[in-house]
Amino acid sequence: MKSPRLLVCTRFSPLGQSGTATYLFGILRHLRSRGFRITICWSEQPAIVWRRGWWVVPREIAQTATLLLPGGICLGRLRLFPRALVGPWKKRLRAALKRALLALGLGPVLGLREPPSPGAPGTASLAELYPWNRPPDPYEEAFFGRALARLRPDAVLANYCWLDPVFRQAPPGAPCLKISLTYDLCHLYSTLVDGRIVQVEGQTLDRETETAYLREADLIVAIREDDAAAFRRLLPGKEVLTVHPSFPAAPCRRAPLPHRVLFVAADNEPNREGIAWFLREAWPQVRAAHPAAELHVCGTIGQRISPREPGVLVRGFVDSLQDVYEEAAVVIVPLLRGSGVKIKLMEALAHGKACVSTPIGVEGVPALDGCVCVAGRAGEFAAHVARLLSGAEARRALEERALATVATRFSPEACCGPLAARMLQTAR
Repeated sequence: MKSPRLLVCTRFSPLGQSGTATYLFGILRHLRSRGFRITICWSEQPAIVWRRGWWVVPREIAQTATLLLPGGICLGRLRLFPRALVGPWKKRLRAALKRALLALGLGPVLGLREPPSPGAPGTASLAELYPWNRPPDPYEEAFFGRALARLRPDAVLANYCWLDPVFRQAPPGAPCLKISLTYDLCHLYSTLVDGRIVQVEGQTLDRETETAYLREADLIVAIREDDAAAFRRLLPGKEVLTVHPSFPAAPCRRAPLPHRVLFVAADNEPNREGIAWFLREAWPQVRAAHPAAELHVCGTIGQRISPREPGVLVRGFVDSLQDVYEEAAVVIVPLLRGSGVKIKLMEALAHGKACVSTPIGVEGVPALDGCVCVAGRAGEFAAHVARLLSGAEARRALEERALATVATRFSPEACCGPLAARMLQTAR
């Protein structure tokens, strides 16, 4: 039997240490192990492309999928971008010519105007001009459409529901399973009020828009069971499958440093709010109980933290999260709002770490009961961290439960196996 083909359409980067990339690649790695040939169409190039005009696909991605970028020429793992190589010189030449004409006073005659300064009235930011949750624009439709027509895949996966309109470009007559990969309910999010979870509407899309996007799919993939139930209520009769984030258990090889606390996160608003709350309300209490306690912050969230915070070391991007997790005695997830599944919490548990989280961090994943210390108020949160720093026995008990739960409930086969089986049905 021929290998089934999957096309992934994404606007977000499939690279790096973000939770979204971790979730997506957990699925793709399992599908690759089941014999799928995978192509990823990424409509936004890495920023470095426009600085030097070439880029090398990371080995981990190359081993899992073929990566296509608009305007790129593939030479093994090397990607060349002719426009990026030539473009800066053309831009500089045009700018120099325009400056010369303006200096000669010929601007009004030729219809030239001085460019607006950044932040001037009437100028828009990139985020305003190109919102991240927009539907596919004509440029993306053409890029994804060409790949669909050429590859004629057995399945096409849209990474986030707002790319679901790309399904309309699937070649007519050819069987192709259209999969919408969701990370949360876009029209709802959870927030912590007086230590308890409250549902709030109006996160990234309204209910009607999200429903319209999802209607384009044959199969909706939910990240947790209560999201799946909500999708079934929104679209009765639509096929919905839950695929939890999968992680191979990776127990640490050495004892943690006794006073080390760890926070790993990307720079987004919920993480900024959460770490600010922890540093303001809980960390002083932890330090009062354990003056030697150190908080290490990894990931892009570090750029939001003052280097003068007592006992805090901002490490930013790190080459090996394995080493960082091994050094940590306690991992914190101090979120005050959020949705979906907290990938970094799951990742820490897969490394056998003792974790302290707010109720937001464990929401929607009942299997985590007993694996994580949960507290909705700053005093309780700090007390859990302090207790685990001083109590090696309690910490080891949590570590053992974390590894056992990941091995039995969140292995790649347990999480992704049903999706692979469903996709193989269509491929046959």
